[in-house]
Amino acid sequence: MSGPNYEVVSDGLGNLVPLRELRFWNCEKLENLPSRDVMLRLTKLRNLRISGCPQLEESCIKEWPKLPVVQHFPYSKN
Repeated sequence: MSGPNYEVVSDGLGNLVPLRELRFWNCEKLENLPSRDVMLRLTKLRNLRISGCPQLEESCIKEWPKLPVVQHFPYSKN
């Protein structure tokens, strides 16, 4: 997902259960990932990459350590 105008990631993301990799870049307005419950449904997710999304990066640093799913894939800030 890329673009300066993205502000919200839909909770529909949780329906993409087979998703193995998720990348966000240059989403300057994006502040948060979907809710904890939504993200926990992504059981195949192994790689989350965030680059050029300062508000989202800050949010993930604070919120992801609280999620058990973080043990299943690396948070990668590139």
